[in-house]
Amino acid sequence: MAQQISTSTGRCNDGRDIVDFTLGRVSGRIITTAAPTTAIHDIHGRLLRKEARNGKPATMIVQSPADDYEWATLPDPNMGDLHTVGGEGYQERAAVVHRRSRPVGLENGDGACGLPMTTRACELDHLVVTSPTLAAGVKWLQETLEVAPQAGGDHQRMGTHNALVRLGSATYLEVIASNPVAPPPGRPRWFELDRMAPDATPRLATWVARTDDMKSTVADCPSQYGAIEPMSRGPLNWLITVAPDGSLFGGGVFPTLIEWQTQEHPATRLENQGCVLRLLELFHPEPSSLRGLLKCLGLYHTTATRETLLGERPYLMAHIDTRHGLRSIGGPPI
Repeated sequence: MAQQISTSTGRCNDGRDIVDFTLGRVSGRIITTAAPTTAIHDIHGRLLRKEARNGKPATMIVQSPADDYEWATLPDPNMGDLHTVGGEGYQERAAVVHRRSRPVGLENGDGACGLPMTTRACELDHLVVTSPTLAAGVKWLQETLEVAPQAGGDHQRMGTHNALVRLGSATYLEVIASNPVAPPPGRPRWFELDRMAPDATPRLATWVARTDDMKSTVADCPSQYGAIEPMSRGPLNWLITVAPDGSLFGGGVFPTLIEWQTQEHPATRLENQGCVLRLLELFHPEPSSLRGLLKCLGLYHTTATRETLLGERPYLMAHIDTRHGLRSIGGPPI
């Protein structure tokens, strides 16, 4: 099945090539950057994906007004073959465009394209539920999502342990608590675990965004992340941003950053129990700085940012498809 697409070409004043295209209900923009990477934006300037293909087709994901996706193989800028591919519990569609990158630098500003040059292609990695004990957190998830979290392991540097629920091929939910049999870490534990009362209810505390270049991401999108620290759990190793006092940046609605140093994402090791994250909502009384950071990280359209009443504490809500229907966790602090 073929669909006619329309395109218009141009060039930014810094020398980058641009191609705006329309395929059915889907519109997008290809912007070439430093070879061999192609940065893909939609017509509103939102980064969709950044792929290094060394002359091979670049991958582009563009969202239609109906919030579904279309997959199109475009052998040239005039015709596309429409395909559909399935994901875990949803239909994911994308466009593959044959496009050759130009050796143009990124340091000279936005040019005529009007797009931020420092946008990073980060992705939502996992949700963090904090609990006074791991047993209480596991029970809470069993009652809320009707799934059995799988044992994770120990974080020796932080004196914590966790259990996990798969939410996708590279996304999961973590319930984490202080480990009563671990040696004290000699520092505040992450995710404000030291501030939890023994009888506190488990809660969705924050979320973690994945990058493949932690140092560049922190430099390009500066914020109050805290220090970049190496961590491990069993055979897994990663870099993560941690505040020295263990606090949650922006009340937990601003993301923690992680860079995995493993071949496979840990979610691939988890049992698929039919849970898929549908939407993460971030509530903040002054969301402009949050939106700016998310745009820089390439995460602006991964989440939904909501404004709350001035003075109201920030909070998150995650909407998760389960085998028992759509379930929601999080909400205003009690």
